[in-house]
Amino acid sequence: MTQYKNIIIVSGTGRNVGKTTFVCDLISKFKEQEVIGLKICPYLHNIESVENLLLSNDNFQILRETNLDGNKDTSRMLKNGAKEVFYIQAIDEGILAAFNFLMENFLGNRPVICESAALGKNIQPGIIFCVTNPETNNKTNKNNNIDFDCIVWNNMDGFDFDFNRVSFVRKEWVLL
Repeated sequence: MTQYKNIIIVSGTGRNVGKTTFVCDLISKFKEQEVIGLKICPYLHNIESVENLLLSNDNFQILRETNLDGNKDTSRMLKNGAKEVFYIQAIDEGILAAFNFLMENFLGNRPVICESAALGKNIQPGIIFCVTNPETNNKTNKNNNIDFDCIVWNNMDGFDFDFNRVSFVRKEWVLL
């Protein structure tokens, strides 16, 4: 697997465990670093508008988020200070190709914070988090073959995590 030390991946044990909130908290903390937000969904569905469509084929679609007023997760990332935000929807066979396109054309070695359950199966990021809560912790995690660097508990009144443990130094994410 290819290493991308400038990428943080945030996965989770289910829906509504706080993944996007955790991502937004990280983005807010590192907005001075001009962090890039990325959300990857492992399925294809109709998109509302092709206005921000960067690339599309049978396996994936890549869009750039520009709406600060929306309530989508990608809009929340922008509102929290991401310099740019991208959205990939892809079937399993298309995730790596879509990611590689973004790396080559937009991301490079810039700091990236990505919400994705699937990307960690395809690359080795600088840090990979798993967000969980008491209701979903016992559920089977589809990504149980991924070695997480840190499991973060969302106690519904906040995360049991010190965000000062994360830093971006010499184009690499570091977990202290």
